[in-house]
Amino acid sequence: MILTNPDDWVDLYNAIKEESANSEEQHVFIYASSSDADAVCALRILERLFKNDMISHGWLPVQRYTEIESDFAASYGGGEGAMRTAILINCGAAEDVGELLGLAQRPNVRVVVIDAHRPIAHRNNARSSAVALFLDETEGTPLASIPPGDDSDEEEEE
Repeated sequence: MILTNPDDWVDLYNAIKEESANSEEQHVFIYASSSDADAVCALRILERLFKNDMISHGWLPVQRYTEIESDFAASYGGGEGAMRTAILINCGAAEDVGELLGLAQRPNVRVVVIDAHRPIAHRNNARSSAVALFLDETEGTPLASIPPGDDSDEEEEE
């Protein structure tokens, strides 16, 4: 799902904070594009927010999607009970994140994508809450320009 309303962004952050308080394991992991100064700055801001709100988190600078895939596979096994969140900073918008990270086998994982790169893969605009992509429409990409990426797309491709 694509979130354009700042109130939705706050609701998502509050959900992450609440879920983290109810879990004893590391709840949030951030993957930040290491080749992008904006991603590094955003990482530092998120780190400060998480520390202030006592949200257990970790992070990994990445250059390629294969780095995210391999770390994700090792860190997010299927069948875990607690909801966990992965955040992709300046990576992920142009890829089908659900497919890339095998989210169908990980119902307890939510991926949040904060990425200024375009285009946005339409599959990230699915109704599923497994992928949440932040979109600031004032920066030039209106939500209406991104086709829905629901299950009917998969049936058409087969």
